Amino acid sequence: MIRALAVLLLLCAGLAQAGPVTVEDRRGAQSFAKRPERVAVLDWALAQQVLDLDVVPVAMPEIALYSEWVATPPIPDTVADIGRRDAPDLERLAALEPDVIVISDAAPGDVARLER
Repeated sequence: MIRALAVLLLLCAGLAQAGPVTVEDRRGAQSFAKRPERVAVLDWALAQQVLDLDVVPVAMPEIALYSEWVATPPIPDTVADIGRRDAPDLERLAALEPDVIVISDAAPGDVARLER
C-alpha cells in the first residue's frame, strides 16, 4: 500500500537506512519493509528537497513551469509530470507505482485520496 507522508524530514531520515523503515508523521507511524525507492512528490519545494538529498523522484507536478520559474535544482528527464500542483492526475500517479508519495502539511485532505 502506498503511504502518503506529511513530514519530509522524517522520510528523508528513513531513506538513509537500507532495511525496514518506520517514520512518524502527523498521522502516526508509517512503516516500510524496505527503503522506499520510487518517491513521488506533490509540490515544488518537496521536489527541491528530495533532489538536494540525491533522491530523484519518479513523479512531480508541472515540470515545465518548475523549470521556467524555479529551475534549480534541474529536474531529470526521467521524472514524470503528473499535471497540476492543485489537482494532480491521480490515475497517472498510481500507474507510476511509487513506493511513497511525499506531500506537504498544506495538503492533509489529499491523504485519503492518495492511499487508495
